[in-house]
Amino acid sequence: MNAIDTFTLDELLQALEGAKADPDAPADAVRLKDLVAMTGRSRDWVLAQMNRLITAGQVECVKVPMMRIDGAWTRVPAYRVKR
Repeated sequence: MNAIDTFTLDELLQALEGAKADPDAPADAVRLKDLVAMTGRSRDWVLAQMNRLITAGQVECVKVPMMRIDGAWTRVPAYRVKR
C-alpha cells in the first residue's frame, strides 16, 4: 500500500486548510488541479470527495482569478473549508 492509497478525507481537508498553491488565489482556496497534484489522486476522485465535503457542509466552492494562456483574466472554481 502506498501513500496515495492511504490519503483520507481528513487528510484532504487538512491539505485544503493549509494549502496555498497559487500566489494569486485567496490563501484559503485551492484549485482542483492543485488538489490533484497535492494528493496524487485522479481528478475524478478529488471531485467526488469535494462533492461529498460540499454536501456535508464542510467545504465550499468559490471563484478565484486566473490568467489564461492568452493573457486574459478569468475566474475559475477553487475549494476552501467553510468557516
